[in-house]
Amino acid sequence: MNLITIILLLPLLAIIIVLFLIPERGLFSFSRKAKRDHERIIVEDSLKHIFDCEHNNEIPSLSSLSKHLSASMEKTRLVLHKLKEIGLIHYKENSFNLTPEGKIYALRVIRIHRLLEKYLADSTGVNEADWHSHAEDREHLISYEEANRLASRMGNPLFDPHGDPIPTAEGKMPEIVNLLLTNLKVNDFAQIAHIEDEPKSVYSAIISLGLSVGMVFRIDKVSLDSIKIESNGIFYDVVKSLSDNISVNLLTETESIVKNLVPLTALKLNENALIYSLSKTLRGEQRRRIMDFGIVPGTKITPVLHSLGKDPTAYSVRNTTIALRKHQANQILVRRIKSDA
Repeated sequence: MNLITIILLLPLLAIIIVLFLIPERGLFSFSRKAKRDHERIIVEDSLKHIFDCEHNNEIPSLSSLSKHLSASMEKTRLVLHKLKEIGLIHYKENSFNLTPEGKIYALRVIRIHRLLEKYLADSTGVNEADWHSHAEDREHLISYEEANRLASRMGNPLFDPHGDPIPTAEGKMPEIVNLLLTNLKVNDFAQIAHIEDEPKSVYSAIISLGLSVGMVFRIDKVSLDSIKIESNGIFYDVVKSLSDNISVNLLTETESIVKNLVPLTALKLNENALIYSLSKTLRGEQRRRIMDFGIVPGTKITPVLHSLGKDPTAYSVRNTTIALRKHQANQILVRRIKSDA
């Protein structure tokens, strides 16, 4: 090889050195980082599954973890041995459970996940059915310190948008005891406290019905296959496969109080009402915009003009006239009043 050839090859050699050999910059370093990231995801997903089983008084198994990780039994055993080696689980034969360190780690991952879901719900336009999967993708990418700063910016929320409690920064999980929708009987009044977001197909079916966390309702009819509930004059048929994923709080309000609450769209022209609440489904920029109009609990509101088709409708709020679309007004709960407040 002559000198000219060597000189011509020098740029190529430099590129090879950068790509493959220089620490923290070469392809080998990228490969090592990708491997570390993959191992972290496996560890954290495993800890979350084991924690969920223990939290729900279920026994985690090799089979359940294998299914959760979409991995073979043999690979799942290797994962369990790894978790034991680093002190995150007790593992003997096919029995395993979290160590105190493993529980702390699991709660940190769960805190990050639920904070991300809260952020996605309140500050982005991500579809409700996709909050969980987006949070799953991102929960391994941010540090605990970054998650705590995010929590601070959001006012340190206590619950995620599905009604699940968010573990505290100190690693404590608030204990919440709710009834299942299936535990209620005819004419019980309740409020939806939690909607399980897995499996996604079931969660999507629930939200497509129009049900949301915070909704107040009455049990109208119970059959073997479904439960019919009534909320603000609207009836919903919830089949058994969906009702098992809905947790509720039983309410003590009298029937007369609840019946006085109606969606804003139920008012006639020039009928006065007081705003009672905004649906939890009004989120992010849309919620802030409506509240900026003065539509907040305790404020008097009156429909004053219908457009053709009654959509939109003009409302008088705090000496200002604003227009709201029907789908927005349906998410604003009001209490009729007989005279000016």
